[in-house]
Amino acid sequence: MLVVDANIPIRAVLGVRVRSLIVKCGGVVDLFAPDSAWAEARERLPLILRKRGVPVEAGALLLNSLEEIIQPVEFETYGSFELAARTCVASRDPGDWPVLATALALRSPIWTEDNDFSERVLRRGRRIESSCSSARRDGRSRLRSAGANARISAVRVLSE
Repeated sequence: MLVVDANIPIRAVLGVRVRSLIVKCGGVVDLFAPDSAWAEARERLPLILRKRGVPVEAGALLLNSLEEIIQPVEFETYGSFELAARTCVASRDPGDWPVLATALALRSPIWTEDNDFSERVLRRGRRIESSCSSARRDGRSRLRSAGANARISAVRVLSE
């Protein structure tokens, strides 16, 4: 299982490599993205496509088709992890909290291109989360390289 940041579906529309990884991984790994990541992708993609002179409608259709592989996750699933997630990413990009909250809720790593999910940011969050009664991380955050130079941040959560 992987939680996908908004930049991954956008990259999948813009290029072949990430799209290929999603299609290949989608049959083996469950891929999820918070509803807010889908909203962000739908908002940002048309601007990027227009800048590149690519038809927006074709890009939107491709993005929509990815939702069959990358399953949307509603706020009700990740909302209880909002405070811990916001605290972890507050100094970098507060808008990224839903992705981290989804990873915490699903006990899943994150697939992202975003440096806001760096090991340093997540390590700082570990101390905060460990004091929460609902969840804590196992004490190890690490970055791994994946295909297409994507970052996969392992965020393991154990119920207390």
